[in-house]
Amino acid sequence: MPTPILEPTSDPVADPEEGPMATPVSDARQVGIQVEAKIREWNLDYRYVEEVAVADLKVIEGSQIRELEHRVNPIQVAEYVEQMRQGVVFPPIVLWNDTMIIDGNTRIAAARTLRRKTFPAFQVAFPNGDFAKAFAATLNQMNGRRLSTEEAHEAALTLFKYDHTEDAIARELGYSKSQIANWRREAEYAKRAERMRLSTDARQLPKNIQRKLVQISHDAPLSAAAEVVAKYQPKAEGLNKLVEDIKKATSDAAALELVETAKREWAPVGPPPHRPSVSKEMAQAKRIVPQIRSFLGHEVLLVEPDDLKRAEWIAAWRDIERLAKQVIAVHG
Repeated sequence: MPTPILEPTSDPVADPEEGPMATPVSDARQVGIQVEAKIREWNLDYRYVEEVAVADLKVIEGSQIRELEHRVNPIQVAEYVEQMRQGVVFPPIVLWNDTMIIDGNTRIAAARTLRRKTFPAFQVAFPNGDFAKAFAATLNQMNGRRLSTEEAHEAALTLFKYDHTEDAIARELGYSKSQIANWRREAEYAKRAERMRLSTDARQLPKNIQRKLVQISHDAPLSAAAEVVAKYQPKAEGLNKLVEDIKKATSDAAALELVETAKREWAPVGPPPHRPSVSKEMAQAKRIVPQIRSFLGHEVLLVEPDDLKRAEWIAAWRDIERLAKQVIAVHG
């Protein structure tokens, strides 16, 4: 059970699992009892403060789970303003440490409209911004303002980093376990593709194919299979059979032989029916290199006239020279 990092400024709220309280609490904290229970459930250190200066509160983009256009709805702000005027008590906002808003943008926008000086808050010691964003995501789902699929996806990826189970993430974000499992597999594929330095085509395989391939546990056969699948684009039954056969293989060598067999089966017979596919990087280079070559014999036109920028310009050309040598060496 987490403990407040400072003594609360009002009587403590009871744990919701321990039944009703005998000790009175401030109205705002009572309204926010579910939020406080969630903070405790996540085992976070925190404190409750009845009056935090509204003028000191700030928003840092990296700590916000909602996309900018979804963050503060003017219609909802107007509703909150009217409710506050009528004396409705709102739950405390959630801050990262002392002043950074994690949950409560709309409430603060309404309070500022009414020129209120203070607002109650839970000040929480989140370990980092990603964790704070994930916590805010669960609060949004809890209060009915559902996240967009993109926002929920980002929150799920953060929770994966902290080893939350698929069941727990599905419960917190309100998405099916199968959807959460798909996001986990896609994230795992992206991570392994980066580590194995897969080609652009292999990295950009359709998500459903990524989820199938990532079931291959060892990197060597996964890398080989991904490249072959990206090149030959087999039908679903062929892909499924390859993955299942590799999962049953007794060694990496046996798995790689299965990939070679599939490659021979999937490769078209006879001359290629079309020109080899060109990566985005090669297409970009083919546009740029002819432009640079057009200056051969006119090098003086590329001399930097500004003495202050000349060293930086020379360094850039040396980088290009080094790249050219590396490209030639690879071709050789």
